[in-house]
Amino acid sequence: VCVSIVCVMEKYENLGMVGEGSYGMVMKCRHKENGRIVAVKKFLEIKYNRFKYNRIK
Repeated sequence: VCVSIVCVMEKYENLGMVGEGSYGMVMKCRHKENGRIVAVKKFLEIKYNRFKYNRIK
């Protein structure tokens, strides 16, 4: 059983980007076996540096 993102995305055809934001992008995809249209969100890799992040209140 393959559960990596590469194996999962092989089941879908990318139809284009719907939108992009701070945390990633949303793509419109079609499931290759049943034709269902879905939205897939791909999260961007966030690299933190040594500065402390404070929560805004």
